Amino acid sequence: MLRFGELVDTARGLGFDLYDSQNLLVDEELEMALEDENLVAAPVHVHFRPARGGQEEGIVADLTVGAQVFHLRGEWSLARELEQVLRGARATPGASSLGEPHQEPSGDPEEP
Repeated sequence: MLRFGELVDTARGLGFDLYDSQNLLVDEELEMALEDENLVAAPVHVHFRPARGGQEEGIVADLTVGAQVFHLRGEWSLARELEQVLRGARATPGASSLGEPHQEPSGDPEEP
């Protein structure tokens, strides 16, 4: 089961920022408040948002922890990498290269 603190650490390592439900950046001061509420160890539900055409950055995922909602903001090109990390898709045969759109195999062995 994925914990909120683990997800946030992973996301920040990839370059994402964490925002609260009021779109305030969760900085060191707010982070201490989160730890006081034991949210770091709580299970988290992640909902990835679809990329919006033409935008390079935005809110890529919503995180629900108990009754609280947080958002991950960053580059859309990295959202797929985060999703793959969270789902363990890096080791899955046929996984897309990081930042590349997924392509179904054509079935033609001659095509690259």
